[in-house]
Amino acid sequence: MPDDPFSSAPTGTATSPGFAMRGVVESFYGPVWSAEQRLDLIRFIARHHMNFYGYSPKDDPYCRHAWDRSLPADRLLEVRKLAEVGDRSGVSVAYGLAPGISICHSDQHDRDRLTAKYKQVADVGVRHFLLLYDDIPGELQHPRDQVAYESLAPAHADLANFVRGFLDREVPDAALMVCPTVYCGRGDEPYLLQLGALLEERIDIFWTGRTVWSSEIDARDAKSFCARVGRPPLYWDNYPANDLFMSDQMHLGPYRGRDRDLHKYSRGILVNPMTQCECSKIPLATIGDYLWDPAGYDSEASWQRAIVEVVGARDAKAFQLFGDNVRSSCLEMAESPLLSAALERVRFASRFGPAEAERGAAVDLVRGFGRAADQLLGPETENAVLAAEVRPWILAFKDGANALLNALTTGRWPDTKPGRRPSVFSPLAIADLLPDAAVIGRWQSLVALPLVGEAS
Repeated sequence: MPDDPFSSAPTGTATSPGFAMRGVVESFYGPVWSAEQRLDLIRFIARHHMNFYGYSPKDDPYCRHAWDRSLPADRLLEVRKLAEVGDRSGVSVAYGLAPGISICHSDQHDRDRLTAKYKQVADVGVRHFLLLYDDIPGELQHPRDQVAYESLAPAHADLANFVRGFLDREVPDAALMVCPTVYCGRGDEPYLLQLGALLEERIDIFWTGRTVWSSEIDARDAKSFCARVGRPPLYWDNYPANDLFMSDQMHLGPYRGRDRDLHKYSRGILVNPMTQCECSKIPLATIGDYLWDPAGYDSEASWQRAIVEVVGARDAKAFQLFGDNVRSSCLEMAESPLLSAALERVRFASRFGPAEAERGAAVDLVRGFGRAADQLLGPETENAVLAAEVRPWILAFKDGANALLNALTTGRWPDTKPGRRPSVFSPLAIADLLPDAAVIGRWQSLVALPLVGEAS
């Protein structure tokens, strides 16, 4: 293995990679992917110029609440297979532990249990390790730690440096990355500054940018982070993640809002995917394009290529019509750009001139939505796994298209069906179509998120 495993990359559109570290960290809240999904995704990201995969799902007890328990044989075999497939694919596999909820930093027994867990996965081929302090209390919990350390940052740095020393002795070619408790902001937070000053310089620090879900990440902030924290940030980008309160959203849009010069001042970018593994491939493909060649990246062209690859050529046009209505995320506030533009033209023409042509064009667009939904819900879709994951949103897309068609052709809003499916259209755009104060509420009732397990 080379001294820096991130110094080389597969041949792509550029002659050399923009970012050194390019990859995914599976660390969302919610159902954990299957072992087969994970292996498939490693092969997929390898084809898209990525070289890193981190494993630490929030709901895997062995990573978080049971961090101190050894992996049973079957789980350890899964980790071995991950490392083996990663090696064959040119993807470095990392294993993450998040002990911050319960560990006593000053207790040698706890420290030894932590390093023993890292050694267990190292023995089956893992060489990259994550120590994650995100989403934990902001103060020391154990009385012993409150005596031993003046605050949280010295405790975190002390434990991380202890782990780094252990790895130097037991796994000399290992890399260690730390996610701080304060993982977003301006980069001048007291906790972060203290952590950077105390942490061994070879340890990378994760950072999500100005916010947990940053709409933009620019090179100036990265340069400031370097100067203040004593090392370039390793970005942990929470796009396209859709866990927790975002579970009714499908983040299928392309990667954007990241500075073309960001690679000059950062260690790399690792992204948190959606809970839907197959759907995640569409934005991940665009992320791979940006990470490899940020200067030449074209988000729309990359997105169209990704849809053709993941969805299949036969269904690509139908999926693009659907996908245009699920672009809204922290990266892109605009929702349903095609539909919104068509309805704006109808609104203007209705007030200032003949509206028949514009209304007819909007009707044609919405009828196309309905045909696209029928095609994607049909039995002959090329990617059946993707179709199953996205089905609730396609059903909402079809319901919405039918409602829109009724409104455009009759001027009346249909009766709603409470408790159906997640929203895919912009209610504000619909409000422009029917200037009725209650229309947004009726629209949201039509496409409300179902309860988990509700039959579709």
